[in-house]
Amino acid sequence: MFTLKIKIFVFFLLLILFRFAPLHSQTETGEIPSPKEFSGFTPGADFHIANYTQILSYFRMLDKKSDRIRIEEMGPTTEDRPLILAIISSPQNLLHSQQIIENRRKLADPRTIDKEQAKELLCTGKVLVSINCSIHPKEIGPGQMSMQLAYRLATGNTEEIKTILDNVVVLLIPVHNPDGLDKVAAWYDEYRGTEYEAGPLPFLGQKYCGHDINRDWIALTQNETRLTVEKVYNVWQPHIVFDLHQMGARGARLFLPPYTDPYDEMIDPILQAQMAELGAAVTADLTAAGKRGVANNIKYDAYSPARAYINYHGGIRFLGEIASCRLASPITINPGQFQVTHFFDPAKRSWRQPSPWPGGTWRLANIVDYAQQASLSILRYAAHNRQNWLEQSYRSAIKSVSPGDDKPTFLISPQQHDPFAVCELLKILRRGMVEIYRAKNDFVVDDTNYPAGTIVLPAAQPAGAYLRTLFEVRPYPSVDKNGKSVPVHPYDVTAYNLPLFFGVAAKRTFSKINANLEYLNQIAPLRGRINGTSHGKGYFLEYNSNQAVKVLQWLYDKSTDIFWLADTVRVDGKVFQPGTIWINFSAASLIQKVTNEFSLNLWYADNLKNVKKYRLRKPRVALYQSNVASTDEGWTRYIFETFGIDYVTVKNADIKKGALHKRFDAILLPDQSKKIIVNGWDSSVIPPQFCGGIGLTGVESLKQFVNDGGTLVALNRATSLPIDYFHLHVINATTGFSTSEYNVPGSLLKIIINNTQPLGYGLPKKIAVFNDQSPAFLSSKKETIGSYPGERLLLNGWLDGEKKLIQKSAIVEISMGKGVVILSGCRPQFRALSQGTYKLIFNALIKSSAKKVNFKK
Repeated sequence: MFTLKIKIFVFFLLLILFRFAPLHSQTETGEIPSPKEFSGFTPGADFHIANYTQILSYFRMLDKKSDRIRIEEMGPTTEDRPLILAIISSPQNLLHSQQIIENRRKLADPRTIDKEQAKELLCTGKVLVSINCSIHPKEIGPGQMSMQLAYRLATGNTEEIKTILDNVVVLLIPVHNPDGLDKVAAWYDEYRGTEYEAGPLPFLGQKYCGHDINRDWIALTQNETRLTVEKVYNVWQPHIVFDLHQMGARGARLFLPPYTDPYDEMIDPILQAQMAELGAAVTADLTAAGKRGVANNIKYDAYSPARAYINYHGGIRFLGEIASCRLASPITINPGQFQVTHFFDPAKRSWRQPSPWPGGTWRLANIVDYAQQASLSILRYAAHNRQNWLEQSYRSAIKSVSPGDDKPTFLISPQQHDPFAVCELLKILRRGMVEIYRAKNDFVVDDTNYPAGTIVLPAAQPAGAYLRTLFEVRPYPSVDKNGKSVPVHPYDVTAYNLPLFFGVAAKRTFSKINANLEYLNQIAPLRGRINGTSHGKGYFLEYNSNQAVKVLQWLYDKSTDIFWLADTVRVDGKVFQPGTIWINFSAASLIQKVTNEFSLNLWYADNLKNVKKYRLRKPRVALYQSNVASTDEGWTRYIFETFGIDYVTVKNADIKKGALHKRFDAILLPDQSKKIIVNGWDSSVIPPQFCGGIGLTGVESLKQFVNDGGTLVALNRATSLPIDYFHLHVINATTGFSTSEYNVPGSLLKIIINNTQPLGYGLPKKIAVFNDQSPAFLSSKKETIGSYPGERLLLNGWLDGEKKLIQKSAIVEISMGKGVVILSGCRPQFRALSQGTYKLIFNALIKSSAKKVNFKK
């Protein structure tokens, strides 16, 4: 009997051990090697950078050997490298990860649970912390650190590590921009030990948007940002995102929140307080550990949603900016070399910085160390304050979904200049987890009639803050300074209103919506159709939508006659405006693709024999690319490729060769100063093969290109090149003013468009343009395509010096020889957000190869 009891006891003991033992049965046996043992050097070692292949291999090894780490491949990067997520927690948490995700989803939307359910979930829930490393590839330290942090969490058996693993799920993105890291690592390996080792680099750190990759958290145009939102933020809904970066070398050693003013008022005050709470705790922790130079409330604000998706989705973006060295090469900084501002001296103790760094040698190992210690401090704090953190987050979620008189609803009527733009805008909102409804019947709000099909966007929902920050029309906030209300200069731009960017009319109301609403599960345009009566003369395609540009690029290769109407035409009672595309063929399969795949309507055309028009052919487009890497050039490439616009990248040597009009109809100069375009880098900062610009030889080539019949399109700052070197009679009316007299740090302003001229085709009469300290011109009325009205120019953001712009030209077209110069005093393709002004570029390209038909000589 006693033996039987022992056997039963042993059986149940083995059962319990099997049930709760670490899940090594699913992993390889053997000791986990450290990063040094695996790669041959310690991450952060002088003169060594682990490239992405090395880092990826290490994490795949951890996935096999550790039951605390699971690697998920989110998808391909822009240049087709695997972007991975390392999920790190206790084996039991990993086993129940789907339940953790579901519990977080319920707490993030209190409408789905009652108070008792919420109480239970708050007792058992985990704090979800995402740690994002090195989205800017020259900021290599955090990415190198990721291996050390993962190793410590995978192998540590201290009570501290066990507490973290039991109470926290770590969502570690080891390298947020693998493409850029590999380029930087290759550059450093080639130039290590030279004056060129740390750059500047003659290429963008991300294929299309360079440094702006961390400004892409609204449109999510790039794989790196889109996959992060789709596979991490929207799935796990982390409470904390520790976004690790590096900054200049001559300031503090580490910045942590709280941020400087202004904070976006759409961020819940609870979340803002959590930022400050965590910042104070981590600063105290690091200071106690002897980490000097940790500072708060310097330089970085919390206003921009383009950098902080999670701030509007129930979590906090906790920024960490660490002082840089020369990539992996050490530097020495003496106290006299610190960069002092009017409110912060890195060498002095203050409330912003309790323990200044005294100066000395600063190396990559320091960056790795500060990044790792800050990460562990955050994880410790989250673990020890799990219950409180979850409760505060839940309170914020309750506020988000609660209706109230201060919660507006936004309405988008189906009657829009470009209905397809509405669809594109709604796709952004849906990716941002915004709940979208559509009215099934007509209704009246605030004495305005709205038809069935109106989009209804209530702010009382979990993602209501995100909706509001992208839809509210508001000036940039100001603070009192010496008794005067003045804006604080922003870290980034000041305008983010999506309807204005997209050219979509949206209305805000605080009234109740008395309509039958349906939830939109899928955002997709309706199929187009053919309208009217056949006259055997082809088809009309209205040009209001950017989608029509995609159709046009596709049609160029179909060996058919395509025209732009230059006159207003009436057919079967419908009026077609100048810019309407006449497709003079009747192939059924091609027509079906326009209506079904491009989702655009067509109308039967009539006899246009005597109507003024432009015969269209594919333009030969060149896009200038300087060795001084330009994000504006990169975004332009992205937009060209998105819309199917064929182009050739031309460098300095290509421009200097001359005979440009034999190869191109249009050349576009992106937003860069004339000094950069003409002179480029000099040999003191970059290897000789990357030095110089187009030089005066290139300037003459561009001038001859225009005289020979080419179209030169200059954007924003690049307009100064043709104005000054071509001796145009146009004057930049904003030249010579200080920022106290004229200041537009990225704002949306109103201009009036002459849409009867080709450059204005397809645009409404009034549009919002993105002005980023942009020029405005004194030019003749005949040359003006877009101009500022007489008052109330500011639509969203910040504008000082309105009088400098009033009734000045923003877009001008100047004849020169046989060709034209087009000056764009704005950024019409800004970060792929300003879709309502893309046509200011598209039309210039289309017109460059168009031929007049039926125009009087």
